[in-house]
Amino acid sequence: MKKYDTWPPPDWEECRVSWGTMLDKNNHDPNLILDWVNATPGGLYHLHGYGEIEGFAFRFKRPQDATHFRLIWY
Repeated sequence: MKKYDTWPPPDWEECRVSWGTMLDKNNHDPNLILDWVNATPGGLYHLHGYGEIEGFAFRFKRPQDATHFRLIWY
């Protein structure tokens, strides 16, 4: 997928990964998640933090990319 940088974030399908999830699951290192997103074929994604310190919000232009992300990282 290809990163799309803009502000405000686009109104795309959002998937949130909290710091709690990343700390509870050994394979949920933020760098691994980002490497996976960048290496996975697909459309555009947008990444930003959500809340003050809650985690990361990935937004995907194509709903099927969001579904694929959820199947791997939720």
